[in-house]
Amino acid sequence: MSPQQVKWSPRAPVSPRSSPNRSRGHLRPTNLHPPSLLTRSRTQRVSFAQKDSHHVYTTPLRPLPSYSSKPPAFIASRSILKAKTPERVIVPEVAAPEAPPQHVRDTSPAPDDPLHCATYLTSPVSTIVSSVTIAPQPNRIDGEYGDTYGPLPMNLHDIAEAYSLMLARMRLQAMTVAADGSPTEAEITSDLPLLEPIRKYHTELAVALSRDVGRALIRPVSFSPTPYHTEEISDWSSDYSSDVFGSSSPPGSPSGPTQRRGLTAAEVKYARDLSLVSQSAIRVLAVVFHEPAISSHFTDQELAEMLKVLISIPNTMPLPTPNPRKTHTAALWALQMVRLPLSTMKKPGVADSLFDALQMAVQGKLGREGKKGSTSEGLTAVQCLSTHYPCILGPMLPTLVGDVIRCLSSPMALIRQRAALALGGITQGLFDWEEEEEVLSNDAGRTFDPTPIHEARRAISEAVLDAFDLQTGTKNAVMLKVIKDIIAQFGPDATTQATRPGDTPHWAFSVLASLVTLLERNFFKCGAMHTAVATCAMIAFNAKKAAIRAAGGLLWSCVIWAWKRFDEHDPTRGEGEESLKNEKLIAQVVVEHVGFGVVAALMGALDRSEAVRARRLRRATRTVRAMITENCAGAPELFARLLGDEDSSVSSNSFAIDRKLVPTNLLNQPLVGADLKALSIAVNSNIAQGVKPEDIRPLTMDERVSEWSLLFAAWKQFPGTVPMTNDGEAPELLFTTWRAILLVTTHVKEHIPCFVSIAEALTAFANSKYDDPQQMAITLNFVRRLWGVVHEVFFNPLSSNNLLADFSADLIQTLAQRPPDLGKKVVREAWVTLLADVLASGALDSADTLCDVLPETLWSSVYAGVVGKYPEELNFEAGLVLCGVPFNENYTWVLSEDDWTAWSNLAHALVMSEGDQAFSSLLNMVTGAHATSV
Repeated sequence: MSPQQVKWSPRAPVSPRSSPNRSRGHLRPTNLHPPSLLTRSRTQRVSFAQKDSHHVYTTPLRPLPSYSSKPPAFIASRSILKAKTPERVIVPEVAAPEAPPQHVRDTSPAPDDPLHCATYLTSPVSTIVSSVTIAPQPNRIDGEYGDTYGPLPMNLHDIAEAYSLMLARMRLQAMTVAADGSPTEAEITSDLPLLEPIRKYHTELAVALSRDVGRALIRPVSFSPTPYHTEEISDWSSDYSSDVFGSSSPPGSPSGPTQRRGLTAAEVKYARDLSLVSQSAIRVLAVVFHEPAISSHFTDQELAEMLKVLISIPNTMPLPTPNPRKTHTAALWALQMVRLPLSTMKKPGVADSLFDALQMAVQGKLGREGKKGSTSEGLTAVQCLSTHYPCILGPMLPTLVGDVIRCLSSPMALIRQRAALALGGITQGLFDWEEEEEVLSNDAGRTFDPTPIHEARRAISEAVLDAFDLQTGTKNAVMLKVIKDIIAQFGPDATTQATRPGDTPHWAFSVLASLVTLLERNFFKCGAMHTAVATCAMIAFNAKKAAIRAAGGLLWSCVIWAWKRFDEHDPTRGEGEESLKNEKLIAQVVVEHVGFGVVAALMGALDRSEAVRARRLRRATRTVRAMITENCAGAPELFARLLGDEDSSVSSNSFAIDRKLVPTNLLNQPLVGADLKALSIAVNSNIAQGVKPEDIRPLTMDERVSEWSLLFAAWKQFPGTVPMTNDGEAPELLFTTWRAILLVTTHVKEHIPCFVSIAEALTAFANSKYDDPQQMAITLNFVRRLWGVVHEVFFNPLSSNNLLADFSADLIQTLAQRPPDLGKKVVREAWVTLLADVLASGALDSADTLCDVLPETLWSSVYAGVVGKYPEELNFEAGLVLCGVPFNENYTWVLSEDDWTAWSNLAHALVMSEGDQAFSSLLNMVTGAHATSV
């Protein structure tokens, strides 16, 4: 039958109303061909052979059993599409013939030390270099229409194999075996013998890499001798349109689809070879760009040219390759690995084209697939490049951050996680930009100008604010509600709610922290973010899991940083109502290490009015007192820092404190895993690197005087919160801060209320009663040490020490009127030692005063103990007072043998210390008492 006799005869058309398949238009005869083909003459679609040929099948086909031959019962119970199971045929076992021996390809021997082998990369490098230096020889391509020739210098498969071998050897050379047998990464330097072939042929390698990476841009149909129509070239790849537009079918053109000619077998093979070579070269180029030891052998111009070719792949749509998605993904992955010098990245045209490629990837124009898709790789590229090249990408990020935020609402878990990491990378990159510029300015000896960075931050902040506009960004506002539901699962009123895969608390806190940091000064203007962060933070602070509570504290640290940025740009300089409201907001939270950031932020701004500074100082002092009351870790050290030496310098500047407020480890760590282990690791790492007491400046003496009452009230909370030492003693920190507070009273004009507070604190501690004898003894020893500091600060040998006498009289009256249970030896010894120290202070100037303070009944039981303790720290005046107690005319008690022994030892010690003066005083004392008795 000739081709002219083959015609298509459709059936009679069926009415759309009467057709049972009217909803399935593709089954109707009128839709078998597109409309454009029905209106013009069709070309011949079937090619017939010029000669007849007969095909003989050596194995006859076995027909399936007839359906009509089956029994009726089987017909009723089985589907008409089911075939009868053939009967099993038992075949006698026959010994299988032995398989011929397989030839295993011998692997190339690897040197013992690849890093110091100069010929290890010679074989793949020589193949690649030869493809550039050898003159091209026409290679025949078996085409359908005859012999086709293409400018191929050598087989593309050999070039791809050389790249694969080079990549494998460059990867393996970076790994060495440690002493324990585990592989470890070795340090790669540019002077290694391994890199000698690259160093020698860097020019040829740059040309070859640029050429082979760009093979993804070559159309395999360009070597066909038959000219194509324009519409056929533009619609060459029908499969690629689904990758570009994110649908299973390409969008139709206004004039309808056109008839396209397919590729020949040779062109298909050539297209696959081009794709293979391009992807192999991209992988090698990624290693070159990532390792400075390798890229340093190329010039900046060579690196820039190779980078431009790599960037042109995602910037080309549609990509003329059999698998454009895979090629785009490989190119974006290679862009993530770029660690080139700034001089290369600043070449004309590099930064702009790079940003265009990233924006197309994030917007989903290169394919919206998930795990290995261009969107996820583009988000990772944004994270890496924003971190390593903030000065280049920083000014361009405002137009990209909105697309990254939209990816947070993606239905794919990986896209959401990569978007969160991209926001974290942008945040960290802005901080790195500030740090780098400050270091460069200091090295150059010029003043650091943060204006360009602040302008970029302001533009990004405005973009984020627009993204969460309740009128235009409703989808982003819904995403905040999802985050709230994630954190609410760990709250006190947790309800079991099913969440999407990948929505972990780590992801939720990372997204909120990044958005707050990027909003900075506009955070308090964004109602959606402000409400969501405040709600999530309060839920986290009341959670049962410690990791969730600590993560809530890190989130609030970002709010504190946002307030600092707001305060720096506040036109009212802290005197407006909005500033006061925001200041109250950040100071509400002091738990989970947040108090350090609150105090540092409130005390950081010094260029404010006197009223604003006084208000913030009062708020900072209240924050410290709240931290001590809540028993926050590090609160005692912070209090000691505020009362420390004024001359001690602050170790961190303002930028360093800002960096410590933002939890960068929480923003950049992997977000996979539903458990809290990864979150705990990130939280603990940020707490260890957060704001410390040494980052906060000490209070000046004027500030201490103005806030003495609050400082003293905060110190009184110490004994119940500070743990004791291993020896059962109070830590030294309590006494250093006690001494600092007492010294402040010497500068207070109205000092009488301060002295009253000190006396009340001493008597309150002495009045403490515990059932445990050991605890009671520890308390008495603690009061004894406090009294020692009081005596050290207020005792003046040139004055009457009336103040100290009042202190001692109040303390002795408290000890005498409400003594503890002295039946226990440990309590009695501690009480006697305290009483002896108070009496030995010399504050009581006469025995009469001492006898008035301590009743006779108590003297008769403790005199020997008090006097026996006293000679350890001898004081002449106080010793005479104690020796005169038995001779007081108001006392009628008789000294026991132990009392007289103690009195004699004290008198002997005084005589040996002071000589005749002590002897005369004691003689007059005894003579006067004897005369009185007569």
